[in-house]
Amino acid sequence: MASAETESSVTDRDPLSEWPEFLRLVRRRLEIGRQEYGDASFGEDPEQLLAELQAECMDLAGWGYVLWHRLERARRQLQADGRLKL
Repeated sequence: MASAETESSVTDRDPLSEWPEFLRLVRRRLEIGRQEYGDASFGEDPEQLLAELQAECMDLAGWGYVLWHRLERARRQLQADGRLKL
C-alpha cells in the first residue's frame, strides 16, 4: 500500500502542470498524421470525421477493458498470494 506521503505528493501536484507535455504529444501525433496522410482531414466531410471519432471511441473503450482486465487479474493474484489486503 502506498504511503500517505506518496499519495499526498501525487494529489498535491497541479493536474494541469503536465498540460504542455500533453499538447506536445498531441501535436506530434498530428505531425505524424500530416506526413502520412497530408492535411486532408481538415477538409473532410464532418459526417466522415464523426464516424472516425466514433470508431476511435470504441477503440478507447476496448483498450480500457484490456487494461482493466489485466489490472483485475493482477489484483486477484496479489490478493490470493496474501500480498494485498482489502
